[in-house]
Amino acid sequence: MSGNASSRHKSADRIRADFAEGGVDTVNVWQTVYGDMMTNLMLFFLMMFSLNMVGKEQFEKSAQAFKNTFSDNEPTLAKPAGDRPAKEVKEVKDLNQYLSKFVKEEENVEVIEHGEGVRLRLPEPVLFDLGSAELKDEAKRVLGEIAKGLKNLPNRVVVEGHTDDIPIGRGPYKSNWELSEARAENVANYLIYEEGVPPERVAVAGFGEFWPFVVNDSDLNRALNRRIELLVIADEKEI
Repeated sequence: MSGNASSRHKSADRIRADFAEGGVDTVNVWQTVYGDMMTNLMLFFLMMFSLNMVGKEQFEKSAQAFKNTFSDNEPTLAKPAGDRPAKEVKEVKDLNQYLSKFVKEEENVEVIEHGEGVRLRLPEPVLFDLGSAELKDEAKRVLGEIAKGLKNLPNRVVVEGHTDDIPIGRGPYKSNWELSEARAENVANYLIYEEGVPPERVAVAGFGEFWPFVVNDSDLNRALNRRIELLVIADEKEI
């Protein structure tokens, strides 16, 4: 033990002596460290300058390529059934053209470009009897045609129920709001459980008489306001 301790003291003493006598080139040591640091700084600023010169689109492509390089070996998770289509239709015009193909024979179905997506407008007589939320046989046929397009499309769908402004008298529904919600829910359930539209992409909303299509000032206009609208979202914005 004493021999090892003595050897370590001698080594330390020898190192100090080498520094004192110039045996260790201290100048070259700090120059080497300083040079490495400056090289790293230069590379860092060159990288920042290059990123600043590259356009946003090219930068995003490069970032995605970099990400893909490191994710090639990651396991691929199974997608839910509703995500089987490869691409979401994000342009409203393209979405309109796509959906119009499925209802071109349906005279009572309107396809309308509207802000964040496309609306399929279905009047009450096609779907329901007055004051009822039970789907008619004709409604099921029309919804079946619409569903052919929706179930192969990964875009989200909001089923909206609308009524006129005449208060409900007797019946199972206490207000137009409840009636509009029940109608929208029945349409959504039919699309999901009978036609196979993925439920995770469907939302339901009842607006009662509060979002009229036209002013409720005549029997004709009130009939137009009693409707179901399917809003197909054209992008990834929140509903």
